[in-house]
Amino acid sequence: MPTTRAVTQPKIARRSAAIMAAGVHPIAEYVGRVDDARHGWSFWPNPADVNQMWEETMWLRLFVSALLLAVPMSGKSADIPKEGTETLTDTWVLTYISRMKIGDRFRSIYEQNGIARSDNGNPIFNNLGLRCLGTTEITAGKYSGEGTCTYTDKDGDQIMSTYEVKTQNAGTGAYVSGTGKFTGISGTGEWTVTARPTSADDKVIRGVVSEKVHWSLP
Repeated sequence: MPTTRAVTQPKIARRSAAIMAAGVHPIAEYVGRVDDARHGWSFWPNPADVNQMWEETMWLRLFVSALLLAVPMSGKSADIPKEGTETLTDTWVLTYISRMKIGDRFRSIYEQNGIARSDNGNPIFNNLGLRCLGTTEITAGKYSGEGTCTYTDKDGDQIMSTYEVKTQNAGTGAYVSGTGKFTGISGTGEWTVTARPTSADDKVIRGVVSEKVHWSLP
């Protein structure tokens, strides 16, 4: 049977000084280690063992850090090409409208809310929350107007755009700024109203817009 030696304070001090002199990092907690029968019980790790543990721990940390850096982060700008052409289908509901007649002109201010979907399923531009505020004026049967829109993705990142009304069912648009992965985005395009159904029982105006935009990032 191995004998159990009492570890006196002077012995502890001498062993501590030996460990520090060997350059052992203080990470070594005072864990118990069983020596062989010749040494009995010791409450101090071997300095060489602790050094090896310290080196292995550092290499493990470096490996894990490198692995995390190598994994692509979903939704980051690195996942997005620097430019492209996208075709979207926007389905919207008119949530507010106010009209006024001024002589032979009619002016409206309105808000639309809906969903923008990528026609080719591009995840970057698919299922974006859409909100637009705009004005329209009708003079002698001719339509004009302008507005602004925000497109918000599942991460909360946004594209801000402006648009102009050229006819009753068509116009132009531009991406002017963005946040998050869309920071610095710009682009120009055209849009067309492809459906303007009003058959729902609540009589709220609904519509479907097809838009095509060429965009770029810095």
